[in-house]
Amino acid sequence: MNRRTFISGLSTIAFISSMPEAMSVEGLSEQGQVLTKVFADLYTDLQQIDPEMASVRGEDVNGLRGKLKDRSLNGRDIVQKVLSKHISALRKINPLLLSDDQKLQQKVALDWLTHQEKARMTYDYGDEYFYAYQVTQFTGAYIAVPALLNSVQLVKSNSDVGHYLDRLRSFGDAIDEEVCNQLYYQKAGVTAPKFIIEKIVNGLSYMSDPSTAFSNLVKPLLQKASKAGVDPREDEAKNIVTNKILPALKRQKALYEELWQSARTEPGVWALPDGDDFYKDALYYSTTSNSSPEEMHSLGLRKVEEINQRLDKLLKDQGMIDGTCAQRLEELKREPSQYFPDDDQGREELISYLEKDIKRTSKQLSGAFSHFPPISLDVKRMPDFLEGKGPSAMYMAASTDLSRRAAIVFDLGDMTKWPIFSLKTLCRHEGVPGHHLQALIQNQSTSLPKVFSLFNSPSYSEGWALYAEQLTQELGLYDDDPMAEIGMWQSLLFRATRIVVDTGIHFKRWSRTKAITYMRDTTALPLSMIETEVDRYTVIPGQACAYMMGQIEWYSIRNAQQKKYGDAFKLSKFHSVLSKGAMPMFLLRQYVNENL
Repeated sequence: MNRRTFISGLSTIAFISSMPEAMSVEGLSEQGQVLTKVFADLYTDLQQIDPEMASVRGEDVNGLRGKLKDRSLNGRDIVQKVLSKHISALRKINPLLLSDDQKLQQKVALDWLTHQEKARMTYDYGDEYFYAYQVTQFTGAYIAVPALLNSVQLVKSNSDVGHYLDRLRSFGDAIDEEVCNQLYYQKAGVTAPKFIIEKIVNGLSYMSDPSTAFSNLVKPLLQKASKAGVDPREDEAKNIVTNKILPALKRQKALYEELWQSARTEPGVWALPDGDDFYKDALYYSTTSNSSPEEMHSLGLRKVEEINQRLDKLLKDQGMIDGTCAQRLEELKREPSQYFPDDDQGREELISYLEKDIKRTSKQLSGAFSHFPPISLDVKRMPDFLEGKGPSAMYMAASTDLSRRAAIVFDLGDMTKWPIFSLKTLCRHEGVPGHHLQALIQNQSTSLPKVFSLFNSPSYSEGWALYAEQLTQELGLYDDDPMAEIGMWQSLLFRATRIVVDTGIHFKRWSRTKAITYMRDTTALPLSMIETEVDRYTVIPGQACAYMMGQIEWYSIRNAQQKKYGDAFKLSKFHSVLSKGAMPMFLLRQYVNENL
């Protein structure tokens, strides 16, 4: 039996978004009504399996608000049974008796579910998204649960206080479940590299410090309860932390300290059982490309060269002539005028700068979309206990009831990560017209079942966001800011470099040092960011390739449409495909060819 756990609550925040109610069954064929019911039942089952996800979406009713997901090996078996049940139900539906939209939805759902089933049944480690390890520097209960309680958990009544305390009690159990799981994985020969374990130990050391634990677990309860005017049951909360959570965290820390002693130094998953096959499947999941790792590595190298040629011209236009592109970008980064002050005021200035760009971009892009919904998007600083542990920035969708607005969350702990010339592009990737606009258009579709908000194809969503960066350049949004255009091409260079580094680590068996050196010499990004990125690729093999591979496919599909229609081609019509929801790129190409 395959043993893996659902992606952490933290990563779930980065990638899910809310959706409208399932479409009406009125007027549908009998088979269409069956399909609608399968989708509704699947959504309900997935909520029950992952109450943390339900809270993120603002749908944690019927007791879910006080529960955490089952991280045990038995919980994995339950998930597998749920997947198999719904795959079987979907396969029984005759696609010939469905509408065109329903046929597409059936294909997308089956692709998503069967891929997850395959990932679980083929390998005895990793998860359905091909995270290679359950606990990493930015996944695992020790990060996901505090993030949930701080950022998501509602406390508006006495019963909500009880739910908060229930989750505190379950937190200790979740940690112990992960300890048991790692002992199982260890026997199977699956342990993270030494440098990843070191980061895990550091994170557990931080969280198992009593003052930190009280600050991140009890303080949010006190603040929320005070605002709501209810009793926080402070002594009870402190007792749970002292007697249940802290001992569990210390047990987990002790396990990883022991694992560190004999852990390997090589970052690649090739060192794991069936690791080469695992990586090939991970690459396919993230990119839906049949290219081999060798072919993808070569493609990455070619894209790096092409983008450097474009950057060379832009840098020369700004009077920066000598040295490689990376050296000139490094010189640009040393310019003090390219940074906001490294203090609280500077961080507020950065946030304000991006909020203004969101408004400007939204006004100028509406003509490129047949439907451009009102933009409601915040820019926020990442909680300090998450800084330096995962993505430098991420999109966090709004809750279903809109009590929590969508936001772009930035790691602002190290302000040297954020030269001003790089900011607009990143904001347009995460926000408008990137992830946020994609989510808004998808959410407002009346034909999509709610469960489609949980389906994710990395090459579709990340490819769209990277496509969106360059789209704004095509539409003239960098014309008045040549430095920001340099930042856009550096962003594309970074994504091409990711392909080279990811395949280098997991296919060509690069060392961590070689991966860091190549990325540093190619992109001129801050060393701290590069180290974080390389360590991210180590634990999520293949995902870093989704961005550029997806963007290439988006443009390939669009170019085919432009060639087909010539002067009659309408960009807004092409972009209307976003209302059909995320899907594998081969299905996107098929849909566009047949319907647009």
